[in-house]
Amino acid sequence: MAVVVLDNVTTWDVGLTHERLSRNNPSTVVFRQHPNFTHRHILSDAKYDEVQDITQFQITGLTSVEILQEEILNQDVDFLYLKLSQLLPPSLKLDPRQHEESVHQIIARAYGVLLDYSKYFPTAVNLLMRVYLSIVTTHVLSLEFEGEDHTFTPAAQSAHRGFEGRKP
Repeated sequence: MAVVVLDNVTTWDVGLTHERLSRNNPSTVVFRQHPNFTHRHILSDAKYDEVQDITQFQITGLTSVEILQEEILNQDVDFLYLKLSQLLPPSLKLDPRQHEESVHQIIARAYGVLLDYSKYFPTAVNLLMRVYLSIVTTHVLSLEFEGEDHTFTPAAQSAHRGFEGRKP
């Protein structure tokens, strides 16, 4: 049997729930993983359009990351990337591209939430953001079965010698 990967498709569902915290200044944003963080690998057979296998990876420990609100609003993407990368543990088994894309989506969502808050609350606020992440990687496979070889191998020359001179 030969397995040919026809396509790999990854979809992300990144969500943030947020609430104001009652703390004194400086204004901070606390990022906390939602306990249902998941990454699923789905193996799908292209020929029969059916799922062959599903493997699900989950976080093994909850992590919190605290960042000053002004650091998020300053949009130092490299700094934010380093800080928020800590939310994605190795147990999720993300490849580097998936890891990077996930962190950037979390940054974009957090920035959007803070912009909304700054419209309604001109002074700094303290927020708790619970980050939800669901990643699905679908590997579309073609399973090809190698049948038996029905070609004939020519006989050796010595086998032909016994038939020389005979008439049918």
